[in-house]
Amino acid sequence: MAVVSINLQEPDVPQWAQGNIKSWFWYYENCYGEQWVARFDGEVLRIAGFDIGWETIDVELGKVSWELTQVRHKLLASTSMKSWRSWVLNDGELYWIASMLEALAHLQQLSGSNETSTTVGN
Repeated sequence: MAVVSINLQEPDVPQWAQGNIKSWFWYYENCYGEQWVARFDGEVLRIAGFDIGWETIDVELGKVSWELTQVRHKLLASTSMKSWRSWVLNDGELYWIASMLEALAHLQQLSGSNETSTTVGN
């Protein structure tokens, strides 16, 4: 088994993104060197980035398809900087988020989970 070690930009890296992580974990660094991490524990996808002061964005498993639809709509917009929830993100960041949401939506399909249709965020 390979071990991957990532040094995250300080300060205020969320506690859930540190240490020996034994769950789904994603890492992204945009063209400006701003780091993003995400972790899925089976119930909630947690996303945080240096670009947003390491604040955590939580996406419940039951809201994944709804959030994916929102992100896809943002990616189709003609502006270079787009908002998702309360954050202004570039295309690379949104594509990274979309890839995680897509993976989790597929996981839900495979497991036969039913989603609750609920409005969340912006």
